[in-house]
Amino acid sequence: MADGRTLEAEFMTAIAGKVSLKNKKGKRLKLPENQFCEEDRNFIQLEMPPQLDINFSKSTKQRVFPFTLSQEIPRSSYFTFKTAIKKTSTKRYDQELTAEYFAIGGEFGGEKHILLDYRKENFFLTKENKNQFEFSGNPVELIDYASNGQRLGKKYSGYLVVVTDACGKIIAHSASSKLLFKNLENLRTVPVGKYFDDTCTRSAPTRPKRWY
Repeated sequence: MADGRTLEAEFMTAIAGKVSLKNKKGKRLKLPENQFCEEDRNFIQLEMPPQLDINFSKSTKQRVFPFTLSQEIPRSSYFTFKTAIKKTSTKRYDQELTAEYFAIGGEFGGEKHILLDYRKENFFLTKENKNQFEFSGNPVELIDYASNGQRLGKKYSGYLVVVTDACGKIIAHSASSKLLFKNLENLRTVPVGKYFDDTCTRSAPTRPKRWY
């Protein structure tokens, strides 16, 4: 405790400044949170992570190619990806958080996926930043084109955002596909710009169909 006394009990929950505990005999105790030492107050915060609203967005800018009569004009777009995280719960949370976003692309004429962009940032949610945090990456160019009657190139297809606490525990996530979060550990090993399959295991791009 803050005054040096020791109490051994199991943490249950903390609501409105009151901490609920259960001692060895099963008896429930309620004590003011400010009576605990700093180390235990940090533990309580880690056990009671904040509720977060996660928003992933993208902006695009078109690139214009010079017109030629000899071939179809390729289409090119620059994508900039952005993640915004906001705390929606009212309880104070002073612990550092880490956010990762994975911007996912796909193939025209294929079934493989591409890691278009990846960003990882540490942050705090405080009154000074209005309990919200935003970060974005550099523009990523995606080009699609026609070759021998086939449409080839890359396209945007989805995202995954993961938020972890200071202990590395995932406290919130948002994804365009459940498979991305399910295979998170595999996805973390894929370099930016490389291809992967449905299990988020790195693989080669799909071969173009044979043209006669």
